[in-house]
Amino acid sequence: MEGQLIGNVLTPYVFGNVDNSSEVAQSELLAPIALLIKASSDEHAIELANYTEYDFIMGNLPITEK
Repeated sequence: MEGQLIGNVLTPYVFGNVDNSSEVAQSELLAPIALLIKASSDEHAIELANYTEYDFIMGNLPITEK
């Protein structure tokens, strides 16, 4: 999804394959933005979520690669 400005509304934007140490992943984002960061396990996902100085809202989507 690409964010667009429609009137006074900014539509959501999704960034895929984000490195958790990248600037966008370590910044406080005040917009309808979702970052997709791949984790190898639940424990790894928790480590990634805790690797920021900002509050972090995390959704865990179980995706199985074939």
